[in-house]
Amino acid sequence: YWDKLNLTIWENFESFLKSVDINRCFFATTKSKTPYFKKKFKKGDYLIFGSETKGIDKQILNKYKSQCITIPVKEEGRSLNLAVSVGIILYEAIRQNFKEFI
Repeated sequence: YWDKLNLTIWENFESFLKSVDINRCFFATTKSKTPYFKKKFKKGDYLIFGSETKGIDKQILNKYKSQCITIPVKEEGRSLNLAVSVGIILYEAIRQNFKEFI
């Protein structure tokens, strides 16, 4: 499926931020109280996930608090792995924008 992908690679995160509308970026983190399903996703939004072991840098999360989202889990539960988290949030974004496919 690589031939169907319009791949863009930025030199670093700062270059990425300069080239996009920051209001269209959503940062997935366990350090937010805003559930992902409370946000309205639009076609062309960016869903940003950190590494499974470190997450997204705290400076970024603090700077863009209003765009931080989380997958609610019970306190006694474990956090989800990265692939599962991406699938959950991505599916919600698709559900909101492509209702004819669901």
